[in-house]
Amino acid sequence: LAVGLFLFVPLIIYQNVILYGWLLPSAQARGAWSLVVNFFNTFWLLFDWGTSTAFVKFFSEHRVKRPEEGLKYVQLFVWWQAITGTIQLGAVALAAATFMPQTANAYLSWYLVAHALIQFPGFLRVYQYTFRAFQRLDYDQVLNLVIYMAPIPLQALTVFLMTRWGEAHPAFGGAMGGVLGLGLGVYLVEIATFL
Repeated sequence: LAVGLFLFVPLIIYQNVILYGWLLPSAQARGAWSLVVNFFNTFWLLFDWGTSTAFVKFFSEHRVKRPEEGLKYVQLFVWWQAITGTIQLGAVALAAATFMPQTANAYLSWYLVAHALIQFPGFLRVYQYTFRAFQRLDYDQVLNLVIYMAPIPLQALTVFLMTRWGEAHPAFGGAMGGVLGLGLGVYLVEIATFL
């Protein structure tokens, strides 16, 4: 809690002043990205089917007396996330390429694919859940710091670069480049958490 209170101020400054004030001031980009993120938060929750919770609970329950049984839950989590993540990415990419362009929300197609990439391979938080199962909440907290603080340099860099790319390519534009940079930044944070 104390760490969260101290990190709250830099995160708010980053998000409201740096990210959406200087790097990506487009209200359209901010609104489109929030629509996509809110949609996918529900979508990912449905596809998880509690496998991450089962992984932590049953791995920690069986790891001492029957470790081979506990490892089955780790395998279930990894395989479930890899398979459903691939299906989710494919389904979203297919929908974005075929159905979305015929609708009034066609402009969201690229944003949906950019955010859906987070689900591939889908098991990038396996170490965080392992730390929770081992009740090594100190290591889990370190990963939480990476998850909450890594967007400041990573996402700022990707948004800056992709906004400039979009401005150099008028068919896409700075706002679209910036939103793609948001997605790329989130993906790089997930990879950093895994590594």
